[in-house]
Amino acid sequence: MNPLVEETHKIETEAGAKGFEKLEHSLLVEHAAQTAYNVIKVYADHIGDRSFKPWVETSEGNRKSYIKGVEAILEKDLEPRELHTSWLKEKVDTGWKYGPDKDEEKKEHPAMVEYDALPTHQQMKDNIFRAVVKGYLSVHSVYFKAKT
Repeated sequence: MNPLVEETHKIETEAGAKGFEKLEHSLLVEHAAQTAYNVIKVYADHIGDRSFKPWVETSEGNRKSYIKGVEAILEKDLEPRELHTSWLKEKVDTGWKYGPDKDEEKKEHPAMVEYDALPTHQQMKDNIFRAVVKGYLSVHSVYFKAKT
């Protein structure tokens, strides 16, 4: 049996319907984050940015950052500028600074600037992220709401 299916059955059995609903919500958020990441990776590859690894190989911190972005859209319906400001604050709070290339060990990132100072192709990533997440959630939330 698929490990995800096994875990779902285990949670449903042990925690009842409430635990299952939490798992569904968690999966919805993670899948939205992964989908947005993968679309942005394709865009980044197209513009010559090869810094994006496959989702399963990217750092846990990077995955969490995308998940937080999805949660921000769900909770506050943030616009691209606000998403970037929120991301920038999180990075600053965790010790990141501006650097010409993304370097997780040095905690440097070229997007560590205000939204208006970002190159258009970087602003586009925030726009793509929001559009993909909103589209994903609009389709999948119908299913999620019907089950709860």
